[in-house]
Amino acid sequence: MSYCISSHQKSTITLILSYPTTRELDYDTHLPAHALSYLITPEIDYDSYLPAHVLSYPISPEIDYDSYLPAHVLMHLKRDLVSILMEYGQTREVKVTFKNMERSGPHHASRFHTAAVVDQETFPVGSGSSKKNAKKAAAAQALKIMYERGKRNLEVVNEMAHKKLRAMSEEEVGSHAHRVVLVSRHVLDTAEETQFINYSKDKIAATFVLEYQGKMRVVGLGTGNRCILFQHMSVDGKRIIHSHAEIMARRAFIRYLFKQLLTYNGNRSHPIFTRSDTGKLKLRDKIQVHLYISRPPCGDAAAFPTISNFPNKMRAIRKQGQLRTIIDDGEGAIPTDFPVPAGANGKERLRIMTCSDKICRWNVLGVQGALLSHFIDPIYIDSLVIGSHTGDQRGHVPRAVSGRLKCGRLHEVIQRPYRINSPDIHYPHDDLADNYNITKSKQYCITWSYGDADAEVLDAITGVTNMEATEEVVPSRVAKTTLFELFQEVCWRYGRHDLGSLSYIKAKRSATTFQRMKCFVANQQASPGCEVGIEANTPVYRRSAANETSLAG
Repeated sequence: MSYCISSHQKSTITLILSYPTTRELDYDTHLPAHALSYLITPEIDYDSYLPAHVLSYPISPEIDYDSYLPAHVLMHLKRDLVSILMEYGQTREVKVTFKNMERSGPHHASRFHTAAVVDQETFPVGSGSSKKNAKKAAAAQALKIMYERGKRNLEVVNEMAHKKLRAMSEEEVGSHAHRVVLVSRHVLDTAEETQFINYSKDKIAATFVLEYQGKMRVVGLGTGNRCILFQHMSVDGKRIIHSHAEIMARRAFIRYLFKQLLTYNGNRSHPIFTRSDTGKLKLRDKIQVHLYISRPPCGDAAAFPTISNFPNKMRAIRKQGQLRTIIDDGEGAIPTDFPVPAGANGKERLRIMTCSDKICRWNVLGVQGALLSHFIDPIYIDSLVIGSHTGDQRGHVPRAVSGRLKCGRLHEVIQRPYRINSPDIHYPHDDLADNYNITKSKQYCITWSYGDADAEVLDAITGVTNMEATEEVVPSRVAKTTLFELFQEVCWRYGRHDLGSLSYIKAKRSATTFQRMKCFVANQQASPGCEVGIEANTPVYRRSAANETSLAG
């Protein structure tokens, strides 16, 4: 196809094509650089004109307030510190407010200043680039000061409790039970000064108390009445299975004993240990061990309230002294020969030894356990103080914790230094009795051992100290893995490398005398009403015994 172009169009096209193609001019070459100095200038670094301290209101980065409290205090959970402080006020039933103090600095770099007021105590001012950050800083200041104050109080908690007792009259101090309860409550209240989350006013508490020449010292503390759920169960020893108060207190007591063994020096006097004629160590003469529990231990001691109907009472009598098992994901205890229904997920439910049965076993084997029996003689409870009771429980406690040991032939086979122990049982007067009304137990508990800087919070249904599910499990200070590490330190300290190189289960089994006495105690269950052990009746213990590397149970 061809096009016809007129002569006029040809001349126009020729004119357009005759203009040359021009490039962008480099205007900087048309004038000297100094001639344009007032037009194009580099940005000035104004910060270099005055020293930094002259500018009193710089824009500074916000402080990492999460570092004000150790991670374990918040159960390894990143939470807003303002919320934590408000939760502290609600659970302690004290008023928490924030007071805006002032605003400083220029408008483009303002600093806001706020102070936290807790129970009418005003804490140091916190500052931030916004009101929100200033409030967070004020909460951090208050929490840190309260935490450090709680730590200082814990360092001298037993001394302060002793001074309070000495300042009281004989009528105010009252009986032995009163003294144990007052000291235990004082230590519990002080330990909770270092707890800021998951606090519960209503709780079951227990303590181990050492008494020497009239002076009492709480060395192990625990709270709680929950157990681990089946789905969180593990056999590596990092999770605590049974988190009832007396069990947690006993674990804290064992931790204390391990730490005391590390300080023992045979060349000089030790606060609690001395040489025994068995070749091991023992508690010094005149040191007494008291166990305080705010309510009767679960199981046989607490299973029989007042029964007025005669047929029901006779049926209950036939079940007295039976072994009982705690059912996970529920409360209470049932005889071990009862069938256990499957859990809500259709899986097997754990069956855990009750506290009554465990305390009964301690009254033969001692509270120190198998690992410590390599180094020390059995440690027995001299007195048991029960903070409260209902119905006929007061009459059942002596049978449940030691009375059922006296039937059969157990006393004939027990070998020295082991024996059948019968602790004195005391109750405080009604005006000092524990009146906790626990409608539904909380899943969180605390533990503290003498010498620890603060209390530790534990999630009882998971058995660990981290609140959220993470890949890394953070075991408790009183978990079996942690206590086994202390055992290994003691082995190296005393030159027992043969023990320190063993696994956990083999180290326990190598305590041959202890294990033989344990078998004698377990055989008591063959006599009706004299049962003490539980291992042969529960799948959990059978599975643990079959696993050489297991730390569970």
